[in-house]
Amino acid sequence: MNAEDAKDVALFYDKYAFKQGCMLCYEVIQDYFGSLEDMERSLTLDLDMVIDLTVICHEANIRLAFEKGILYLAHKMTEFRIPPGHPYGNVMFEVKHLKKIFPLLRHAPLDPYTHDMINYMMSAQSVETLEDIIDRPRVEKEFFSYCQYQHTENLLLMCISRIELTGTGVDADGPYSRDSVNDPFKKFGNPPISWGGQWVKFEIRRSFNGKQNRWAILRVELTQLLLPDDVDKEYKLCWWAPYSGSMLPPLAGWVPVDPMARSNPRIKYCLKSSIGYLAMLGVL
Repeated sequence: MNAEDAKDVALFYDKYAFKQGCMLCYEVIQDYFGSLEDMERSLTLDLDMVIDLTVICHEANIRLAFEKGILYLAHKMTEFRIPPGHPYGNVMFEVKHLKKIFPLLRHAPLDPYTHDMINYMMSAQSVETLEDIIDRPRVEKEFFSYCQYQHTENLLLMCISRIELTGTGVDADGPYSRDSVNDPFKKFGNPPISWGGQWVKFEIRRSFNGKQNRWAILRVELTQLLLPDDVDKEYKLCWWAPYSGSMLPPLAGWVPVDPMARSNPRIKYCLKSSIGYLAMLGVL
């Protein structure tokens, strides 16, 4: 018997309490699930087969095999940063797959990280339970759109070398870059600039004063920069983008906050001179 055979007869064996047949199906499906990592390495994973077997295990009361299958799928649903050239992450799921998986999550023994990640991905305010999320009428389409959006932004981040800030009316204009995805954008060389009689440096950050996922153009005085690294610096708000929620600062829509910030700046994304190496790695 192979996994395809087990998928065809498991429900029949369970219905007529054929214990030896049920045990054989369990062993065959467990072996199949145990080879999923090998299938990933050889790029031979059959996602439809994995999902169908997981559904059958649930319906045929093959509990241990069901847990192995649904936990694999749940982990893949929360896997964002897959290695270059490796196609198996949360963007491998289509809406038709998610329609089968989401009802099964209520029966899955999810670990806290996976549970919280699904909740975070689908609930901006983190006030809904996983049961509430599963019961949404369009949850599979929402999840699909979220994953596609995040994947697109990640690709864009890999292609951008820096951003250009213009239109501030002061020397804050210029190129900004950052060391990693979670770092703020800092001006090249970050030279001090005179602002209202104070020498300051500018940064572009994704959050400010508890406003998560809202981009802001900030200044910090040189006296603050001299403080130890473990001391929070006092950043002051110059402009912010109240409707920004992406991983990149918006091109426009910046609102002046400081009395000296009288203009409406704009941002330009500067792509790397060559993105051929990304294509070579199979990312693009």
